[in-house]
Amino acid sequence: MVKVKGSKKLKWTTMRRDWGQNWVTDAMLVGESLTFRVIAGDGRSSTSWHITDTNWQFGQTYEGKNFK
Repeated sequence: MVKVKGSKKLKWTTMRRDWGQNWVTDAMLVGESLTFRVIAGDGRSSTSWHITDTNWQFGQTYEGKNFK
């Protein structure tokens, strides 16, 4: 499971897998610094805080430091 959270209004929101490594949501993300949480089947989670700044653009690639 993958969740996303914004820095302003967006609370933790579950994303859905589109295909491959692509995850999508219908939530309004524009203008928010984004945090991502990946939750494994056994309940363990890894959170990458504020991966993007507030002026991120669609199509850009980001990498959390705890995902190697």
